[in-house]
This record gives sequence, structure tokens and C-alpha cells, in this order.
Amino acid sequence: MAKLQKLFGSKIYELRLKADLTQAQLAEKADVSNDTISRIERGLRSPSFEVLESLARALGVEVRDLFNFSNRKFLKNKCSLELLDLLHYLSDMKPREIKRILDIARLIHEQNAE
Repeated sequence: MAKLQKLFGSKIYELRLKADLTQAQLAEKADVSNDTISRIERGLRSPSFEVLESLARALGVEVRDLFNFSNRKFLKNKCSLELLDLLHYLSDMKPREIKRILDIARLIHEQNAE
């Protein structure tokens, strides 16, 4: 999977959250399927020019803003793209499920620290 595709998906995810939209709401506003938004955010699909324009309009930004990755604080700190995958995965989970995963991660971290 291309790095740019992952970065783009992460940017859409970030802008969607900033706009306080669910994937379904963004899909409706952009006139695409919910699955399309999910795949784009996970970096599994590259949008067409038409979809780029629809996404920008739905998010209230210019198309060029969809490709502005310079303010990505976690990327400046060389955070791996795997963390982006994890964030996307967690975004669709219930708080109870996220807490369970966090507890497991803490146990693994503690075991590795010993």
C-alpha cells in the first residue's frame, strides 16, 4: 500500500473528525458509499478526481487541503503508519472495546519492560 494513500486516508479521517461527521454523514454529503469513505480512510482506496472534489466540498475545504500533511504532528515525530492503521481500526469501536484493547496493550508493555 502506498504511503501517500495512507497519508491521504489519515487526512480525510482527521478532517472528518474536525467537521464532527461520522463516516456515514460524510458519505452522504459527498454522495459516495460509507464503504468508500471507510476504504479511503484506511488507505485501501484512492479516490477519483470527482470524489476528491466531492470530499472537499463535503468537508468545507479546498481540494489542495486534502493533501496538506505538513501539520501532522505525529508524523513529524516519525510515528509509524501502523499507528494510523490502529487509530482507524479503533475509530469504529465502542469505548468498552477500546478500553479492553488498551488494557491488553498495557499488559504487553509491562511484560516487555520486565
